[in-house]
Order: sequence, then C-alpha cells, then structure tokens
Amino acid sequence: MGMGLIHEIFHNLGAVPDCAAHETDVRHATDDPRDIMVSSFSLQLATYREESFVPLLDIRRDEYYEHTNSGCLDIARSAFLD
Repeated sequence: MGMGLIHEIFHNLGAVPDCAAHETDVRHATDDPRDIMVSSFSLQLATYREESFVPLLDIRRDEYYEHTNSGCLDIARSAFLD
C-alpha cells in the first residue's frame, strides 16, 4: 500500500505532466516498468515480487522529478516535499 499511496500523492502534486518525455494521456510514465508512476502499478507489484525489487523514482530524470525540461513541472521543487 505504501508505494500506491506515494503514486497517488505524486499525481496530486502534478506528476507526470503532459510535457514529460514519456507521458501517456493519463499522466503516467511509460519508459521503465519499475517507475512508481507507471499506469499498471498494481501489475508492477505483482510482476516484481522479489524482496530486492525497489520501485524507481523517475530513473532517467526526464519525466517529473529532478529533470531539466524547462517549463515542465518538476515535483522535486514542490514545497510539499520539503
């Protein structure tokens, strides 16, 4: 439940914006199935059941967190994450 909650909180903070490099039409990342912002998060958790699995936070830094896409929302700069 923890990662699902983070997924939904990130949506409320504005992740993944329309201007993101690999955004779908429903504000999900599509470039890495381990990203916490993929659309099939519940399927992701079922697929990666190993204890060593760690969901990723915008691994390429080109979607919603610590990216360099000027003019595109970066939730790493959100006052709510301070």
